[in-house]
Amino acid sequence: MINLFKRRFSLVLVFIISLSALIVDMNLKKWRSDEKVIAYDVHAYYGYLPAKFIFDDLKVEKSDYKYGEGKYWFWLKQYDSGKKAFDKTYGLSIMYAPFFAVAHQVAKAFDYPLTGFTEPYQFFLLLSAVFYFFLGLLYLRKLLLHYNFSDREISITLLIIGLGTNLFCYASQSAPLPEVYLFALSSLFVYATAKWHMNRKLKSIFIVSVSLSLMTLIHLPLMLFSIFFILYDVKNITDAGSKKVPLYALMIFASLFIAIWIPQFKYWKMTLGSYLGASDLYEHYYFLKPIFWKGLFGFQKGWFIYTPLMSLIFPGVYFMFKRVPELKWSLIAVVVLYVYITLCWWNWWYGGSFGQKSMIPLYSMLAVPIACVVSKIFVSKSIYKLSLFTIAGAFILLNIFQTYQFEYGSLHGDGMNSKIYFKQFGKLDKVEKFEEQLSYPNYDEAKKGNR
Repeated sequence: MINLFKRRFSLVLVFIISLSALIVDMNLKKWRSDEKVIAYDVHAYYGYLPAKFIFDDLKVEKSDYKYGEGKYWFWLKQYDSGKKAFDKTYGLSIMYAPFFAVAHQVAKAFDYPLTGFTEPYQFFLLLSAVFYFFLGLLYLRKLLLHYNFSDREISITLLIIGLGTNLFCYASQSAPLPEVYLFALSSLFVYATAKWHMNRKLKSIFIVSVSLSLMTLIHLPLMLFSIFFILYDVKNITDAGSKKVPLYALMIFASLFIAIWIPQFKYWKMTLGSYLGASDLYEHYYFLKPIFWKGLFGFQKGWFIYTPLMSLIFPGVYFMFKRVPELKWSLIAVVVLYVYITLCWWNWWYGGSFGQKSMIPLYSMLAVPIACVVSKIFVSKSIYKLSLFTIAGAFILLNIFQTYQFEYGSLHGDGMNSKIYFKQFGKLDKVEKFEEQLSYPNYDEAKKGNR
């Protein structure tokens, strides 16, 4: 029994890490507030469900759906044409849907108003984030097992990804924003890609197709992940063109992709008059002006500043070349292109958020080079093992603490700088004159490319 537990401790950790996110949710009790769960962008991701299944009003024309002074259940964007629609695609609504259905029955049973926005709906949306966090970690574990990492190597890697990165914030404090759902889908996609290249089973290509389609339906630039499938197991980049994908696999992918996207095209046609939406639906990218330094190392929203354990990917990629050569070109190509495109967007800091949240979809594949580092350290001297445990433990505690800082506003969503970061470091309450020391971005200038 003890030996079985040792061999499967990483599976136990999946439950423990997921439970940790749930504990944060229970501690914060955000479902009890009107604007803490279904808030900001979530209105547009989630609005499809109550509009369709409760009010039968996808165009949101029957009422203004106002529930207080200046408060509306549905947030629509008015486009240059004068027409209004949700400015987010419906991909997240698909993932919310099972929890929405349960919440609706709970609301009926306990006599809550059946609006789609009362406490049961918000509570189950938070549960959905924890569930997909669990699912993503579970398939990440399966992926690392597929590459023959040991249980202890997988356990440390899961702790680093699950508790030591800003993913934890989006599974708890910042749920139900898209990031944790994208992590789950990317974990499924990467694992199914690896399995399909090994066994060519229909099930694997089905999961690849559905997960990639849903990822793009939530965040279109994730279409880049198709490169991961194309270049997987390509040992030499010059051989990429000779790789053959069976016709049946291409047909399955095309059919599922179109089927999943059809309702979105129909929604745009119904609300905006065109199957491709409005001309101003897509916001600006400045491909000649990527914001690399501030996006990766700046104190406003630098990826490696707020998620320092991800710096393990640098030695990890080197070790991965020998340990997992089938990922050599697929991982590098996707990560480089995705980081580049992500930091070319006009809003490179991605609004009021904790850390560089836009990088979270990469964590499933980047867990492999991190596991390679962990594996190397486990066969090295004890001093290196102790150093890894100490540093990882310290950054995990820092990440959890900063999640609470973000909740209480002492770590600002888009106005941090190095001066206020170090003044506020380790303090949950705001330092004196906190707001006056922030460096707020100019959103209007950023839209013009002046970032």
